[in-house]
Amino acid sequence: METKTSHIAESRLLTKSVGFIAFVSAMGAFLDGYDNLVIGAVLLLLQPAWKLTAPQLGLISSAAFLGMALGGLIFGRLTDKIGRQTSFILDLSLFVIGGLVSAFASNISILLIGRFIAGLAIGADVPISTSLIAEFSPKNKRGFLTGLMQPFWFAGATVSGIVTIVFLLNGNQNAWRWALGLSAVIAVIVMLLRTRMPESPRWLLAKGQNVDQEEFSRKVDESSTSVPSSVDAESKVSVLFSKRYAVPLTVVLVFWFVSIYRGSSFNSYLPILLQTFGVHGNIAALEVNTVLYLIYAVVSFITALFLDRIGRRSIILTSWLINVVFTFAVAFVTGSQPILFVALILASTICNQIVTTALYPWSVEFFPTMLRGTAQGLATGISRFGAMFATFIFPILQVSLGWTWAVTVVSVVMFIGLIVGFILRPVATENRSLEEILGSESKLIGTEGEKA
Repeated sequence: METKTSHIAESRLLTKSVGFIAFVSAMGAFLDGYDNLVIGAVLLLLQPAWKLTAPQLGLISSAAFLGMALGGLIFGRLTDKIGRQTSFILDLSLFVIGGLVSAFASNISILLIGRFIAGLAIGADVPISTSLIAEFSPKNKRGFLTGLMQPFWFAGATVSGIVTIVFLLNGNQNAWRWALGLSAVIAVIVMLLRTRMPESPRWLLAKGQNVDQEEFSRKVDESSTSVPSSVDAESKVSVLFSKRYAVPLTVVLVFWFVSIYRGSSFNSYLPILLQTFGVHGNIAALEVNTVLYLIYAVVSFITALFLDRIGRRSIILTSWLINVVFTFAVAFVTGSQPILFVALILASTICNQIVTTALYPWSVEFFPTMLRGTAQGLATGISRFGAMFATFIFPILQVSLGWTWAVTVVSVVMFIGLIVGFILRPVATENRSLEEILGSESKLIGTEGEKA
């Protein structure tokens, strides 16, 4: 159990150092958004050029998600073993390799390898970034700072759309190569910035190392008065599946799976879907796509601002209920209704992004220091398996069963998640230190605090 101590960086002041840590960490989400969504635009060009079939489209889109799933599972555990800062450098090195291999691919097989390696790095970055941000953040800003992962993700997606449009307007036949290769360049810049980041004091303490208060205050939070004398050193993976963590772990895993499953069913194919529903031409489809991502980025940022004021649980359950309704409505839109299609997709995805934004802090707040990365890595792995399944099966369902039944299947999966969320409701975590949350172990499975 976490000991009762003074808490790290729990002042009400947000210093420049903590802001820098959050920014550089969230840049991993920027790369995630850029790389994940640029593939939708790439498929617009590759589909006719390489004469890709529906199963091949699914394989190319899902290759990165397979890598993400494994990357989250492997590096989530690894970051708890070797530290946050070291893991940061390793995962971005992988990303650079994956980006370059993808950019220079001459056939489907090489492209699949590149996408898998890039996905491995992206999946690795999520548990590292969220753990580090949470462990440095003041308790009254932890929701906002950790929630920044989502608007940064959509900022990356927006940039991917702008970059692709520019290349297409220039008539560059290798536009897709430049779009994929640019991610490697951005990754190198982020990697250099990350070399300036300190290791997490909570992780150092859990490893039995001393943390000097004066040095910590100088680097991170000048207004902090002390660091913990010790933190929880529980490190066995089996602890995550104990009764104490059963409810929060189940809810976190289920909601990550259904939210990414819903998003991936549409996002990777949105440019193609827009053409199907009346938005003609590559440029027009990409322009609409890019505007939508910009809107989602703004919505996610606004959501992050409220995460420390409104309960995470209330935000997640309410938004998900509305999301299920809008997604089911999308199933009955026809190709002659492009405006209605875009409106429903916009409303549904806004709800989806609100939920995902709130999930980032939730995923790391319930668990001890030496299992925080492992828990988030497990959530990342589960969610990306959902994404991989969605991107592979959705186009096949659409061809074999039709649009209505394909989207209905997505809606049913989402509804199952809603039921789980309303039955199992973890304790409120906002405005409580990580030590305070873990100190109330019996309440992790109760309904104390906010009411959904």
